[in-house]
Amino acid sequence: MDYRELEEALRADAAKIAGEKSKWKAADVSKRLEQIADELAAIRLEHQGGIDASMGKRSGSGIKVEI
Repeated sequence: MDYRELEEALRADAAKIAGEKSKWKAADVSKRLEQIADELAAIRLEHQGGIDASMGKRSGSGIKVEI
């Protein structure tokens, strides 16, 4: 899954939930946020040579990224 797919899935989830007019428990919200964070981490790790690598090069931080 990439960022665009994740965005579209989140928007579809939000629309569906809004239509249900149900109340969510804090534990349910927390679980869903954890799932989203896990998906974002997976995307970031999959594309390790992209944004993370270029940020180190631009900042001159000397971070060495193995690709």
